[in-house]
Order: sequence, then structure tokens, then C-alpha cells
Amino acid sequence: ISFFKEISVMTKKRRSKQDKHKEIISKIFIGRKEPIQLFQKHLECNNPDDANFIDILNIHGQGGVGKTFLTKELMVLVKKKKLTLVSYIDEDIIGSLEFMNAISEQFLQQGKKLELFDERYRKYLAGKKKVETDPHAPKGLVQFLAKTIVKGSLDLANSVSGLREVTQVIDKDAAGEHAGNLIEYIHKKWTNKDEIELLLEPEKVLTPLFLEDLWSLEEKYHLCFFI
Repeated sequence: ISFFKEISVMTKKRRSKQDKHKEIISKIFIGRKEPIQLFQKHLECNNPDDANFIDILNIHGQGGVGKTFLTKELMVLVKKKKLTLVSYIDEDIIGSLEFMNAISEQFLQQGKKLELFDERYRKYLAGKKKVETDPHAPKGLVQFLAKTIVKGSLDLANSVSGLREVTQVIDKDAAGEHAGNLIEYIHKKWTNKDEIELLLEPEKVLTPLFLEDLWSLEEKYHLCFFI
């Protein structure tokens, strides 16, 4: 019994190879005091007009010099600070919608929801899914919606009573042969001008909502985006 107790104690105290490696790396991580101290001063600022407040901190250098490691060191400092929300976006996130949604999801994990953005983004996904799963949708329409360049803005002051209003927002050069099918299909499926705009121009609709949510959070929290 005594033998097994000793083994148990040794097992609890023994560090993994990963823990040892992290400790070694931490000890040899030198030459980065200046950016860390600069960032610490930034985190202590409560006023964006303060001279120490940083809008953008650009970490740059050749591959392998420790940019990612330094970034994660700064993230550790952020997570220790109260009333701070942090997000981390890497090259796996492609596209502005995915970018905004990733930040929204990470903030939600920290207990804060981007109310306006999240609600409309869910509606956008529902509308997109409606198209993708509709057996009566014109062939190739999903790919077309993903690639079509939509220009201008929807001017539906009167009502969506005809096709003219929808054709105003379609880039006919990009639409090509699918334009007619797209116009007819959307006119039949959607009668709400807001839903049409959300489906055709999601970035235009969702970006202002995303920014408005961030402004609301910024009044109470320190927002840090690691990109």
C-alpha cells in the first residue's frame, strides 16, 4: 500500500512533456518586453482618447520569429483583465460574413450576444437554406447566388409588386443566363423587400448591425480582436 501511495504521489507531481516544453519556451522567450509592456499599458486605459490606447498593434516579421507565440502571450494578458472581450480569427475564416459570425460566436461564449447581428444572420442562413433545399429552385441558382456580384441598393419604396424593382439590383453581366430565373424565383418565393435585400446583399445588411452591436458593448467592455 505504501508503495502504491508513493507511485500515486509521483504521478500527480509529474509534468507532461508538453508542460515541460511550454516552460522551456517561456524561459527562452526574450526580446519581446517592449510590445508586451506597450500592450499592458493599453489594457490599463479606460479612455480611447488616452495616449497609451492602441487602435491597431501590428505584429510583423519573418516566419518562425515567434509572432504567433507573442500573440498568444498578449491574449493571456487580455483574459486576465476583467470587463474585456476577446476574439481570435485566423486564416481558416474566409469571407466577411464568416468573420463577423466567428466574432459573434466567440463573444457569446464569453456571455455577451451580438443581438442585432445574430438575429438577422440567422434569418439569412434560414433563407439561404430555403434556396439550397428547395427542389423547385432553378438549377445552378445556389452557385449563382454565391458568385453573383450585386450592385446598388434596393429601392423598393412602393412595394414588391413587379419584377422591375428586383432587376435594379442585379448585375446583369454577372447574372448571365441565370438572371431571368433568379428574378422570377425570388419574386415568387419572397414578397418582403427586407428579406430580398438580406438574401442578395447580406454584407450590406449585416455589417451595420454588427458594428452597432460592437458600439453597444464598447461602452462597457474593452474589446480586443486578434486577427
